[in-house]
Amino acid sequence: MQSLRDDLQLIVQTQLTATEYVCEGFTGLPILCPGFVAIVAADSMSALASAQALRLEIGRIVQSTLGGVAPKAMPCGARSSTPFGCHAHRVASCQKVLVIVGDSITSIPEDEVIKKWLAGDKTYHVLPLFPVGGDPSSLLPARLRKINAGVWSKSLVEIVPRVLSLVGLLPEDFRIFISYRRKETQRLADQLFDKLAEERFDVFLDRFRVPPGVNFQKHLTEELAHKAMVVVIESATILKSDWIRYEINAAKTLRLGLLALHAPGGVQVPGVDDAQRIRVSRRDFTSRVLKQDALTRVVQAIKVAHSAALIRRRRSIRKAMRKALLKFGVTGQVVGPEGIMMARSPAPPSKHYSLHLTTRPPDLGDFHVTHRTCSAPPSSTGIIVGPSAFLGNPLYGQLTWLGNVSSIKWFDEGQMVHVAESIAKGTL
Repeated sequence: MQSLRDDLQLIVQTQLTATEYVCEGFTGLPILCPGFVAIVAADSMSALASAQALRLEIGRIVQSTLGGVAPKAMPCGARSSTPFGCHAHRVASCQKVLVIVGDSITSIPEDEVIKKWLAGDKTYHVLPLFPVGGDPSSLLPARLRKINAGVWSKSLVEIVPRVLSLVGLLPEDFRIFISYRRKETQRLADQLFDKLAEERFDVFLDRFRVPPGVNFQKHLTEELAHKAMVVVIESATILKSDWIRYEINAAKTLRLGLLALHAPGGVQVPGVDDAQRIRVSRRDFTSRVLKQDALTRVVQAIKVAHSAALIRRRRSIRKAMRKALLKFGVTGQVVGPEGIMMARSPAPPSKHYSLHLTTRPPDLGDFHVTHRTCSAPPSSTGIIVGPSAFLGNPLYGQLTWLGNVSSIKWFDEGQMVHVAESIAKGTL
């Protein structure tokens, strides 16, 4: 993998004044490619203050939710007069994100920074941000109005997962499974479903997602395999449900994140640390649903916990694959801009491989990006590794068809050692 200087993995650069930017570096992240975030602001004191607040939130979330992440001294002295003064622009695989922080009234012109960013390659991304009430269609320059702007209501922490997804720490989609007892917390579960769906989460709630006439257990397992985290609503009789116990055990088997929402009068689910538990009191409710402030607090906590769970899962599968490859003498892996690990068999005749590691069962998008990567010179054999042992016959058949059509080989993560050994021998 191409690296930033001094083994930096993430640089966050934030505008202080019209001609001064402060830079911060981080290391120890489970990131496939290095990342550079430039936070610029509209010409107003409120926008500059929001830019600083966003910088602090990114640093706080990255360090508080990921073990081993630490700030690192910047080789440039941590100051710059322009975002394009950073060496990150000379690292081809680095994902570069321009975050434009606006306010509710100040127009943002298309300056030289925006022009150069829009002229960049596919590693350059732009994310405009506005508080509720700001109108992107009137405040942004014409060429940025086609980009869907992010909006925050009360806190910039709402925006951080989107920034982290663009820089490559998180995927574009967010997936959660809600585990609950209908007779006790149906309305609360429905409320969480609606709110999380508004926040772009793919949420499983059995009342909406299990068709009649299907094998309930098999369907639950497949849904769990596609998620990053399970949110358990701890109610009074939660432990009396065989289905709840099954869902929690399956989540642990799949190494998903677990977060408990402890409702008034509820009992604690064994195996969930108190640090992964959100408590709400009777004062937080009205008519058996959460008040708006409490709902916002709960959803914020879910979003942060989901991000941490997904990053830990990504770190785990990446580390396991590297360890397996090294065991059989496959060294010098390189990760490209789209997160594909490039490997080469050591034994002649040397053979090239493009490895796509996914934290959920593969889908059409995974086959597409792998095929695109392995078709580029030097041509390589495409391989996808991800959890697929729990898939039922229909999904398994679809993946087999996709693999045959695209000539991409796919394996369950439990077959990593076999995949690494076959790569070393050049037999895949």
